[in-house]
Amino acid sequence: MLDQAGGVLLERKVSTTPKTLRETFGAMPRSRIALETGTHSPWVSRLLTELGDEAIVAHARNVRLIGESRRKDDRLDARTLARLVRIDPQLLRPVKHRSAEDNARGMKPKAAQDLSPELKSALEPLMRETEFVSERICEYDQLLESMVRNRYPEAEWLKQIKGVGTRIALTYMLTMEDPHRFRKSRDAACYVGLQPGRRNSGQSEPQMHISKEGDPYLRALLVQAAHHVLGPWGVDSDLRRWGMKLAQHGGKRGKKRAVIAVARKLAVLLHRLWVSGDVYVPLQPSGRATLPSVA
Repeated sequence: MLDQAGGVLLERKVSTTPKTLRETFGAMPRSRIALETGTHSPWVSRLLTELGDEAIVAHARNVRLIGESRRKDDRLDARTLARLVRIDPQLLRPVKHRSAEDNARGMKPKAAQDLSPELKSALEPLMRETEFVSERICEYDQLLESMVRNRYPEAEWLKQIKGVGTRIALTYMLTMEDPHRFRKSRDAACYVGLQPGRRNSGQSEPQMHISKEGDPYLRALLVQAAHHVLGPWGVDSDLRRWGMKLAQHGGKRGKKRAVIAVARKLAVLLHRLWVSGDVYVPLQPSGRATLPSVA
């Protein structure tokens, strides 16, 4: 944050979540805010606009001071953005994202009625195929829900965790087969290949990659659930707080490591819920995370 003379008033890191951004920028005076184009820039720019700020989305590749800089660094890039937007926003080659409604990936049949006859004729077969596939997906989703209710009711215990749906819970149970095959819940994480390797030699203990043993599909689903837990729509929980803290202190690869670590915790936690049938409490009343006790 710069003042009118270009002096730095404030410099800090902020988690890219709706809750944190609202708390941070909602408490500040209305400002002109610059951000780079990226995965989160559409919804972040819309959120800032809702708060009354002037959000300028910079086309970073067209800003030579950033795109061609030999000293690529998030902190330096942020300072460059702030100084450029203070002088003249047009220097950032600003782009305007579509609204949330216009940015939908699919096209509803009703919307196709407004297309030109030529385009409508070309897209009509694709629209029919899309509608057919969508109906089949709904049928299979209903089939999975029915299977869980009738044959695997324990899956509901696993689905207590926000981010773990029917498909993940059922895949976990069918892959593990028997929860009592593991002496400890932490062994479940090793079984799906989410446990990092170890190599202790003298005083050296390097950070090693996960083993990637076990079923790759289940491992991918657990990573997907971890992304939801840490993502902008994840609910507040001890698991999320632990993962976010890990991401903030993990350096450049902190977010990736945090996702894998949360996926590993999920593998352990799902096994514990499956075996015990306990009610999952996302946040402990004392505010103290209980994750280490189940890891």
